[in-house]
Amino acid sequence: MMLGVALIVVSFVAALIATTSYYFYYRDQQPALLKLANRSFIVMGIGVLFALGMLITLILNHQFQVNYVYSYSSRALNKFYLFSTLWAGQQGTFLMWLFYGSIYGLILMKTTARKNPMVMVVLGLVQAFLLLILLKKSPFSMVWHQFEEVPIGFIPQDGAGLNPLLQNPWMVIHPPTLFVGYSSTVVSFLFGMSAMITGNFQNWLKQVRPWVIFNVMILGIGVIMGGYWAYVTLGWGGYWGWDPVENASLVPWIFSVALLHGILIQSKRKSLVRSNLFLAGMPFLTMLWGSYLTRSGALTDFSVHSFGASGLGLYLILFQIFFTGLFLYAWVRFMRQYSLSGEKPIEFGKGLLNRETFIFLGMSILIFMGLFILFGTSAPLYTQWFGTPASLSPDFYNTMIIPIAIFMFLTIAIGPLLAWKTSELRNAKFIYGGAAAALLLTLLAALVGLGPMTSIGEHTPYYAIEGTVTPPLFESIREGLFDGFLKYSPYLLFFVGCFVIITNIRLVYLFVKNNFTKAGGYIAHVGMGFMLIGIITSSVYDTSEKIMLPKGEFAKTEAGYEVKFVSFVDMPDGRDRVKLLVRTAYGYEYNAYPQFYYSDYSKGYMVSPDVRKQFTKDVYISPISFTPAKMASQSEITLGKKETQKVGDLQITFDKFDVKMGASQVITALLEVTLNKDGVSQVYPLKPVITASAGKMSSTEEPVGASGYRIKIAKVNASSGQVTLAILKPTVMANDAKDMLAIELTEKPLISILWFGTIIFAFGAFIALIDRIKSDKKRKASQKETVLV
Repeated sequence: MMLGVALIVVSFVAALIATTSYYFYYRDQQPALLKLANRSFIVMGIGVLFALGMLITLILNHQFQVNYVYSYSSRALNKFYLFSTLWAGQQGTFLMWLFYGSIYGLILMKTTARKNPMVMVVLGLVQAFLLLILLKKSPFSMVWHQFEEVPIGFIPQDGAGLNPLLQNPWMVIHPPTLFVGYSSTVVSFLFGMSAMITGNFQNWLKQVRPWVIFNVMILGIGVIMGGYWAYVTLGWGGYWGWDPVENASLVPWIFSVALLHGILIQSKRKSLVRSNLFLAGMPFLTMLWGSYLTRSGALTDFSVHSFGASGLGLYLILFQIFFTGLFLYAWVRFMRQYSLSGEKPIEFGKGLLNRETFIFLGMSILIFMGLFILFGTSAPLYTQWFGTPASLSPDFYNTMIIPIAIFMFLTIAIGPLLAWKTSELRNAKFIYGGAAAALLLTLLAALVGLGPMTSIGEHTPYYAIEGTVTPPLFESIREGLFDGFLKYSPYLLFFVGCFVIITNIRLVYLFVKNNFTKAGGYIAHVGMGFMLIGIITSSVYDTSEKIMLPKGEFAKTEAGYEVKFVSFVDMPDGRDRVKLLVRTAYGYEYNAYPQFYYSDYSKGYMVSPDVRKQFTKDVYISPISFTPAKMASQSEITLGKKETQKVGDLQITFDKFDVKMGASQVITALLEVTLNKDGVSQVYPLKPVITASAGKMSSTEEPVGASGYRIKIAKVNASSGQVTLAILKPTVMANDAKDMLAIELTEKPLISILWFGTIIFAFGAFIALIDRIKSDKKRKASQKETVLV
């Protein structure tokens, strides 16, 4: 595959020539240099396009002698999944990144290069660095280059295949969308660098603003898609688990949103010059850091989505250091020049009640949020300095984000109604009226079910259970706050969500009557208000119950559902399903088909939920485990603190651990076990013990009265606060055992509001982008008319 390697080499050389030529054109302004630079960049883009096309051809034609094709594809994949293996691995995604960067470069070449060549200089450097990485780890290397034991010329009959988690329709559309968002963070970086180097710190705003809106829109859509994909595929009951790969896309989006609002202030008030130039680099630089975390292998043990160790860690960290250093040097240099120029920044309007102050307050909250999540995501790197590396638990994020969200949404609700420059409540009556209406809606919600928060983060993502920590100081703070602020925060969150919707809908209405495209930002705010309400109702007030299903028998849940395990359903693709008959409290019946099958690829059981979507709620059923009849004398359940699960005649609640340290470590699980038999309930407090001594573990069996049931500890996960219990059944029951399926049934109330809000947000961002493109066209047309006159 020398042709593929040659294409990468030619593209790399062309990128270097283009970068150098653009720089000398910036310095000397010779047209011949610009022509050489443009042609070299085009050659680089053509090389990347042909390399991408060549890799696609190799994949579709099952050329398994190519290591990338062998590693991610197989003959069993259909055409859609086969094509999606293009972005399943490192090299394929780097090629996509280069391809998108080439497209952005061609657009900038036509619109910007002649007047602002420094933009192309920086883009050329980025493209050259990515091509250098592909020279190190080529997508066209052969299997015998990767595996020493493979003889030269050997062609495998089939490939290793695609991870079953990725064999999903969302795999076809989500990664390409997300990578458009990832790669577009570079554009604000380019314009920011150019503005600092050239000293043109006002005109860059008009050029970069459409790009920032595009980035906020497309990266936001990508993040939302990822959350929905996790919700309908992974089976842990949620859509956001603060996984490092999720955070790696969220943080750049947060900084892009902050930059967009900073641009709005600078365009109106000529202020925030230095802050906006700094923010221009943050989306791209944090995207690079996220790429390092997820692609270097640093987070392999902490994220199901992360790439494994690849040997690229050094190149990726050099990528980060080079562009961070370059950006900081340019920013410090600009700061010094700006202070010496005597340029006086425009001050905000007097007082606090003006629009720029509230927007800036919202920006500050966003910046703090971005840095906070970035700090948490990087935890595996710095926690290893103090012992075993660990990631921060989802509880940590869920708790800390609540007060941040409340203050941020207040600024979104009030800020747009305030006047620029002057401190006055220009729309005081409507602000008070909107607050009163939001309060009324909150009271109505409380009457129909909205209540205090009982816990935080009940659903722990399966990939975040092992190796997570909750800082002791944070735990103390949370315990002190929970009975007060945090416990009743759902009321505040619901209130500010309604407040945002009411105030921004009024603004949308006003713009619709005059100029609809100007309403894009406010429509996006409305969508975010709906999203917040959907997050509260579906996450804080969901109900979840784990139940055991004997084959052929109905088992009833506390929520009134009756579920029967009917059979396994063999599927042609090997991804078998479980057929369940679900009967609701109203007598309605339907069949549920969650996936449950053994994967040779991952050497373990794979599950995917059945999601029954309704307007008022989703019924979410996910398999946990299957126990054949011959093994049914013992079953295992995993419980978190205060969690309850039914097993046969038992209802088991795990309270907490009691740990004693000494020569041996003695861990006692405090349980409350209710025996329900023949219509009589009896409660037994049990204390099974597991002892660790001299590297060996031993457990005690605790009998449940005279029922014949016995319970012991099978496994303890202290970091997540979970215990796995082994339940040994009475002998008479074991002799009459049936196949047993354990499932988790969850109700997600009003989660449809969340997805509705995301659609409104995306629509609003699109309208804002259209408006900015139209405004730029009018501005350019006006400039041409002025030149002609």
